[in-house]
Amino acid sequence: MESRIGNLIDIDWRNNLHDLQPENIKTPTNLNFLKESLVKHGFALPFAVWNDQGKYYCIDGHTRKQVLSELVSERVSVPTHLKAFEILAKDRKEAVEILLEVYNQKHNPFVKDTLTEWVKVEEVQVNIESLHVETLSEQDPNDINIKQEKKVWVPDCLFPSNNPYDIPTLLPHTQPIYVDVPLRPYGAEKRSKQGVGTYHFYVDDYRFEAIWDNPSAIIESGCKNIVEPNCSLYETTPISYGIFQIYKKRWIARFLQDYNINIFVDLNVTEKFASYNRMGIPEGYNAFFTRGYESRLNNLEKELVIAQEISGLDNPNLVVYGGGKKAKEFCYKKNLTCISETTLDI
Repeated sequence: MESRIGNLIDIDWRNNLHDLQPENIKTPTNLNFLKESLVKHGFALPFAVWNDQGKYYCIDGHTRKQVLSELVSERVSVPTHLKAFEILAKDRKEAVEILLEVYNQKHNPFVKDTLTEWVKVEEVQVNIESLHVETLSEQDPNDINIKQEKKVWVPDCLFPSNNPYDIPTLLPHTQPIYVDVPLRPYGAEKRSKQGVGTYHFYVDDYRFEAIWDNPSAIIESGCKNIVEPNCSLYETTPISYGIFQIYKKRWIARFLQDYNINIFVDLNVTEKFASYNRMGIPEGYNAFFTRGYESRLNNLEKELVIAQEISGLDNPNLVVYGGGKKAKEFCYKKNLTCISETTLDI
C-alpha cells in the first residue's frame, strides 16, 4: 500500500479548479444543508484535486464548489483561494477510478445511465454495481405515476390557526400517550423500513429537509408517532426566518395528523423563539418532547414550565431525549420520561 496524498495547496477554486466528472452525473439533491453548514462553520474540508501538468481537476468537492459559487452570487464573502490536497494519480484514468471508488458520496447517488456512459468514455475499470447509483431514465412510466401519486404534499393547503402568523393549530385528539418503541432518529436508516414506533428529528437538518417537499415517506413508514421536526434555530436567527421554521414543522405535524400519526410537540428551541413556538399548540395539549443538554439544565426547567402551562398539569407528558446523568436526575425528580441518547433501538 502506498500513500496517494500529496501536498496541501492553496487553489483559486473559481478559475483553476476544473470538473473531472460530468455535470449531470449526480441525482438532484437539496443543497441547503451544505450551504448552511458552510455559512456556519466555514470551509472546513479541503478539496481533493488531481494535478495534470499544472491544471487542477476536482476529485472531491464538486458540490462544495457549486454551493460556494451560489454563495458568491448571494454576495457572501468567500476567499478566492481555498485549501486543497493533491491526489497522486498517475493519469486521468486513475484519477477517475479514485473519484468513483474512494470519493463516491453515499448521500447523493450517481445517475446510472450517465455513469455507465462516462466510464466507457474514460475507459476505466470499475464495478458500477458496487457504487451508489440510481436509475432515473429506465423507469417504467407506470412506476413513475405511482411515485407521483404517493407525493402527498399540498403546497397551497391552509389549516385553521390560532395565531396571526397562520401557524397551523394541532388537533387535540391525536396525542401520543407514551413513546411507542422502537424510537429511531429520522434518516439513520432507510425510511422504507417498517416497524418504527416513533421517529424523532434531533439530527442534522439535511436528513429531513425533503419531508417539507414530500412527507409521504413518514406516512409510508407506518410509524405511530413522530416528534415534530426540530428545525435548527439560533439566537442569531432572524425572527422572520425562525417563524417560518416553526410554521414548517407545525404544518408537517398537522398534516400528518390527518394520516393518524400522533404528534409530540418539539419544545427544543432557543429562548428567543419560545413564545413563537407555542403558537399552534391548543390549550390542554399534553404530549411534548425536548432535547436534554447536561450543561443547560435551566432549559429543561423552562420547557417543563411551558409544558405545564399548556397542558394545565403539574406533571405533563414531557419526554427528555439525551442530556446525560444530570438530565436523568432532573427527570427522576420531576417524574418525566427520560431516554438515553445512545438508546436508538429501544
